[in-house]
Amino acid sequence: MKKVKLTSLLVLFALVIITLPILGAESIKLTEEEAVELALENNNQIESLRREVKIAEKQVDIARSSFYPQLDLGAGYTRLGEAPELSVGEGSQDIFTTSLDLELPLYTGGQRSIGYQQAQKGVLAAQKELEEKKKDLAYQVSEQYYNLLKAKDMVQVSKKSLERIEDYVQTAEANYEVGIFTRTNLLQAQTQKLQAEQGFLRAKNGAKLAELALKNTLNLPRETEVELVKQLDWEEKGYQFDKVKEIAFNNRLDLELLELNREIVELNLERKKGEAHPNLFLSGNYEAQDDSFTVDGDWRVSLGLSYNLYDGGERRAELVQIEEELDILDLRSDDLKGLIELEIEEALLKVSETREGIKLMELSLEKAEENLKENKASYRQGLITTNDLLEAEATYQQIKSDYLSAIYDYNLAVAKLYQVKGIGR
Repeated sequence: MKKVKLTSLLVLFALVIITLPILGAESIKLTEEEAVELALENNNQIESLRREVKIAEKQVDIARSSFYPQLDLGAGYTRLGEAPELSVGEGSQDIFTTSLDLELPLYTGGQRSIGYQQAQKGVLAAQKELEEKKKDLAYQVSEQYYNLLKAKDMVQVSKKSLERIEDYVQTAEANYEVGIFTRTNLLQAQTQKLQAEQGFLRAKNGAKLAELALKNTLNLPRETEVELVKQLDWEEKGYQFDKVKEIAFNNRLDLELLELNREIVELNLERKKGEAHPNLFLSGNYEAQDDSFTVDGDWRVSLGLSYNLYDGGERRAELVQIEEELDILDLRSDDLKGLIELEIEEALLKVSETREGIKLMELSLEKAEENLKENKASYRQGLITTNDLLEAEATYQQIKSDYLSAIYDYNLAVAKLYQVKGIGR
């Protein structure tokens, strides 16, 4: 009997050990920073760009290989239909050949060096694109994180409002029984309770959708429960246009990418000019041929020179085309800088607007709370109608919701400003 009990305990213990990781995987606590890191680890677009960086790095290896000699080993076998007749007798129908070829460019007008530099610039460009996508994703996660915070707070606002209205219904029922309230007052309270229940349900659904959106971005399973560590609050900060502009112009990846593209095009221009120079190369060959495989053969070394004398004006036209591309990049750079300044101005105005909105909503919320408190006291005494109290409740709930939205808008405006500056939070 004891043996059976011991076996049962061991089985139960094993089941608990197996189940613990599964239970642990169903819930996750996240700060905003942890949410961003998780998104960066799991996002497929980020992983795709990481692989693009690796591809660009291999292009550097390919470009580097042009500085080394090319060595080829060859071997062949030929079977003749008839043995050839030789002056000293009959030859063999079997012919075996072995060859070794070497080629080394000595001078290419700088094209190998330029190609290598372009490949290195390509790696930098791929890295910048990866970093830019990371910052865009970080802003998206911050937006969804604060949206979920707001949605969860809206659930609590709706829940507390429902609880207060349920209390109003009880008061209305008590006052109706003693003849202080009419049946209309009671029906108004009961109707408002039904509406509050619907509002509570909508708030919960909104929070559920906000959580699903965040989990989708973080690439988490739908059944995972996400608990946010941070609260929906705000911290007043001040920003100056010139300082923000300086930071943005030093950190915006789109500006850096445009400058990298310009450098690549400039290298292409140098490369095209280098085609006007002669190419000098060294080549060597060793070849052996006999009726059996052998290494006893002949060798030769050649020094070659090639120079394009006339191409029908193709190179000149390509040079003009590249110069036009450089001019276009300069125009795009000016446009982008102007656009960045506009984005900075817009972001700063949004931060200022939402900051002042919070302060106004704080004052309004304080007055709404006092008004609701006074109306609740008067309602219990039967001094005001149900409709009067419900109006005060609706006003308070609307202002509370607007207050939460103002905090959300401010945090989002600050996150947008950091994105405009080209730096993380």
